[in-house]
Amino acid sequence: MTRYPYYERTIHYYETDRMGVVHHSNYARILEDCRIDMMAYYGLPYALLDHIWFWEKPLWTLAFWIITLLFFVIGVNVFNRLKVRDC
Repeated sequence: MTRYPYYERTIHYYETDRMGVVHHSNYARILEDCRIDMMAYYGLPYALLDHIWFWEKPLWTLAFWIITLLFFVIGVNVFNRLKVRDC
């Protein structure tokens, strides 16, 4: 499996506070955008998350939690790199 390169997203002015820092209310939205982008990169359909296969397929459940942990780690890295660019 190839490594997901990175997620880059332009932060808009309305997503920041008066000091130019991304407001905490936008973190979930940004991480969800990243998750959808990463799933598309690996060819996983978004509808896969809607199916109930957790108890029927334990290996899939383990894979799901590993991917979720990966999203969390990437989200932390994205959060640490977010800043408003001067236009």
